[in-house]
Amino acid sequence: MMTRNLEKEISWRTLTLPSDNIYFATSYVDFFKPLHQYLVKVTEEQWVPGVNIVVAQEGKMLYQGSYGNVGLIEPYKQANSIHTLYDIASLTKVTATWPAILFLVQNGLLSLDDQVSDHLPESTGFDVGNVTISHLLSHTGGLPAGTYVKQYGLQKEEIIKGILQTSLENRPGQNVIYSNRGFILLGLLVERITAQPLDEFVNETIWKPLHMKETCFNPIDKLRDSGRIAPTECVESKECLHGVVHDENARLLDGIAGHAGVFSTLHDMARFCGMVMGEGTFHGGQLLEESIVRQSLKKQTGDLEKPRGYGWDFFSPTVIGHLGFTGTSILIHRELNAFVILLTNRVHPSRENKHIKSIREHVHSYIWDGLRD
Repeated sequence: MMTRNLEKEISWRTLTLPSDNIYFATSYVDFFKPLHQYLVKVTEEQWVPGVNIVVAQEGKMLYQGSYGNVGLIEPYKQANSIHTLYDIASLTKVTATWPAILFLVQNGLLSLDDQVSDHLPESTGFDVGNVTISHLLSHTGGLPAGTYVKQYGLQKEEIIKGILQTSLENRPGQNVIYSNRGFILLGLLVERITAQPLDEFVNETIWKPLHMKETCFNPIDKLRDSGRIAPTECVESKECLHGVVHDENARLLDGIAGHAGVFSTLHDMARFCGMVMGEGTFHGGQLLEESIVRQSLKKQTGDLEKPRGYGWDFFSPTVIGHLGFTGTSILIHRELNAFVILLTNRVHPSRENKHIKSIREHVHSYIWDGLRD
């Protein structure tokens, strides 16, 4: 008899991605129609310019939708589609940096117990040098919550030096402090160990095997059809950030950083989530070791107030995921064996748009409650 884990692995290997902008699995049309109408409403009323959404369970696509426009002002005011490329902001942490670190660990190039100073010798003698990879992945390293790296200079070398020499806010393992700085360092560790830029290494080892052909850093330099890129914030000059990372700190690092900078599409994100749900497997076989993926998705913060895994956040005892400042999210329901991907550019034309919180709450509660019933 097939074990439950093997059944799950096989089911997620066979995930099929529909080509329609609006798709309902046959037996779920009535269930998803109210959510469809809700997303039509929020985009028509411009709560956000556009929304792309995927819901999958047990290796099957249940619902896919693309709503609204790529942007709200010209020249971006064109119909949204499932092929739109979104700045996924902090989802970079779990779609790029996290799998890259796991790849290095499973190949013996890095240990979760290694200290930062083992691979960045210039951190020796400073507090950060004693922080472990495990601490960085679980946001328990004691690094400051504030990212503001411009204070150290405008060059990458100055910024890294400043991060490495900044005092910790508390001793490692004492508290959970969500820190972009920790993932900036993890991205740097990947580059030092592999002698490759982060974007090239992740593309070769993670994205290409998963056929994530659209996912990249700095798409404005790579994509011929730039009209598919969703714009983000418009600055005082009325110019909108377009194909350039929204995160100011990542921009100072040439758009390639461990905490932000990745752009992706709905289907590429679904491929990635299929691999996570399959505990390291997808169409091409085993990408990441099952044991280390499982370890990452378990609570790694003990009795500390804020539960976190390696890279991943806990939204409830059964729901893990991550949010992106630009209006993106991945949520995975372990008990229901389901995931929801939500891509928006809520910061266009301004980051003052706060509607994303209520949109997320409505979408996820509707889906989880319905699938549970």
